[in-house]
Formats: sequence, structure tokens, C-alpha cells
Amino acid sequence: MSNFKERQASAKKVVQLQNELLALKLKFSANQKQAEPCEDCDALRSEIQKLLDSKKESLEELAILKADFKKVRSENTRLKKKLKDVKDTPQVSSDV
Repeated sequence: MSNFKERQASAKKVVQLQNELLALKLKFSANQKQAEPCEDCDALRSEIQKLLDSKKESLEELAILKADFKKVRSENTRLKKKLKDVKDTPQVSSDV
């Protein structure tokens, strides 16, 4: 047999083996999913849902706190400017 024909036959065997391997992997994963009974799936699902709800509430609270912080910073800046203006204005003394 020539080298070309040997390589061609080897390539076909490799492709067949790869296909068989993929089929077995798929079959194994399908069997593994079916074989694992979930004893506490409902409890886990409810726990996950609680965590997701808690995360959502925390994100909403964070957004509110960020808005409040922005307002406080704005107010702080306004008061600093006002204080600077008060310090810069000359005071009129009424000694008369």
C-alpha cells in the first residue's frame, strides 16, 4: 500500500474514532444528568432565589445611597462656596 493510501485510511479511522468518542461523551453526559437525583433541589432553588432577591434589593439600596451621597456632596460644595463668599466679603464695622 502506498503512503498516500495509508494516510487516507488512517485519517478515516481517526475521524471515525473522534465521532465515536463524541457520541460516547454525549451519551455519558446525558446518563450522568439523569442518574443524579436531586434530593434537595427545591431547597437549593429557594435559597438561590432568596440570594438573587437579596442581591436585587442590595443593588436598589446602593443606587439610593449613591444618589444621596451625590446630593450631600453637592450640598457640601454649595456650602463651601457660600462660606468662601462670606469670608471674602469685607465686613462693615459699625463703630459710629
